[in-house]
Amino acid sequence: MVNIPIFKYFRHYKGKFLSIFLALFLSITLLYTIQMLIHSIFNTHYLAFVEPYKVFSRIAPEGQLLENDLIDNLRKQKNIERMAPCVFGSISFDSSFEKNVQTTVMELEAQDIQYLMSKADLKIIQGRLPEPGSREIIIHRLVAANKRLKVGDRVGNLVDKNEALIGEYTVSGILDGSSLLSFTSFETYLAGGGVQEKFRIGVVLFPEGGCLNQMNEYLDSLPPQYTQVRTLNTERRKYNEAYAGIDSLISIIGIIEIIIVSICAGFLSYIYFSQRRREFGLLSALGHTHQEIIYYAFYEISLINFLGFVVSILVSLCIGIVLNYTIFTVKGQPLELLSTSYILRVACIPVFTTLFSVFPIWRMLRKLDAISIIEGIG
Repeated sequence: MVNIPIFKYFRHYKGKFLSIFLALFLSITLLYTIQMLIHSIFNTHYLAFVEPYKVFSRIAPEGQLLENDLIDNLRKQKNIERMAPCVFGSISFDSSFEKNVQTTVMELEAQDIQYLMSKADLKIIQGRLPEPGSREIIIHRLVAANKRLKVGDRVGNLVDKNEALIGEYTVSGILDGSSLLSFTSFETYLAGGGVQEKFRIGVVLFPEGGCLNQMNEYLDSLPPQYTQVRTLNTERRKYNEAYAGIDSLISIIGIIEIIIVSICAGFLSYIYFSQRRREFGLLSALGHTHQEIIYYAFYEISLINFLGFVVSILVSLCIGIVLNYTIFTVKGQPLELLSTSYILRVACIPVFTTLFSVFPIWRMLRKLDAISIIEGIG
């Protein structure tokens, strides 16, 4: 086996080593950072429009009130644990890449807010729940950060005409959790002249333990002409359809990067090693087999790629931390710094670069003629 201090050679050929290393470093860092940025959009929308439906489903009237027969049938369903009257509204959220994303505000009775929060594992971190009948709102921590709101501030389209939340509300509290939801008092809706047949204006449905799929199967079978049904299945499908194109674009960018970087790194590696043929000829003359020399070349290329991969990931994480601290956390849209999907995508770059580099070098070293190389003939 070849026993050579490899870092000595990296120092000796540092110009060529740095060329290969930088190509890897820049491509991996770029792709990793792009994934972090794009995923921040994905994550906000997922928390706002998909995650809540892991806890409940929703039925809203389509142009008229819900039928009493429908309400009665819902009450009879064994897979439905609880049904609560609800009016859905919105509060604006300006992401770094998209303006006026309308996150959900639910007008619920006080006991239903508490029940939903317990199911969704939402916790009050500041202030309190809205008083029944008051024009108060408790908002999610990310919305508060995004809009720079604190307890006691006012929000609504009477305060800011570009706001999606209708009216004027005082922030009574801030909550945190995986579902990006905000709440106001349903009693305020009723006191303001809302429909007194409260279940007919829309309901949220909570399943019996472990029966979410069964409940949603029943809801999906309801006639669509009078109702708007939203379940985990419908919202996840909308989410996947909306972001399938962006996800495919990231994959295409990754494939293009892999091809370009692999070809460039393979070419640079071939030049790097071809200029060291005399060194390999000497190793052969000293009794090392072709297999040992090829193994050494493969080991050296793999080490360069591994170093490029590790350094790129560390630098990308540092970039993410800086971006979070200066931009994204402040806007209520923190970047997810570490993800298996990020790692798997960028790991393809050093893997394919190694393969593209090794093959031409293997062909060159397989034909190695130690005597002719040393004599300067080869």
